[in-house]
Amino acid sequence: MTRKKNYLLPLAFIGLMFFTVGFALGINSYLVPLLQSTLEVSSGQSYLIIAATFSAFLIFSYPSARIIRGIGYRRTMALSFVIFAAGFLLFVPSARMGSLGLFLLASFVCGVGNTILQAAINPYITILGPISLSVKISFSKLNLSLAKL
Repeated sequence: MTRKKNYLLPLAFIGLMFFTVGFALGINSYLVPLLQSTLEVSSGQSYLIIAATFSAFLIFSYPSARIIRGIGYRRTMALSFVIFAAGFLLFVPSARMGSLGLFLLASFVCGVGNTILQAAINPYITILGPISLSVKISFSKLNLSLAKL
């Protein structure tokens, strides 16, 4: 008799991680006008926050795969949250000092955490359960992506 594995708890954690990814990327939209008014910087300078976040995706995509290969999916996810925490903690001194440079550094560090987390959770969700479930998840992600077009 084979026991059926329960994937509810791991899938709940993965759902929480996808929420974290979306929140961390969505918060940038709120920071741009806030930075403009608080730091009295130009519109172009305030949009550097978004550039700092997404440049991490370009720079750290390949290193993320190397990290996953080295320490595994779960440890990589834990590491990404440590990096997120460091990035979010950097926002505190940057706000106190009113430093655009520190805001950009904090945003970049959060982008690194986000890159590493996405590199780990996207394939992990497909290998978590049985093949039939991973195919369904992959097709639902594809359908969601196409629906946005």
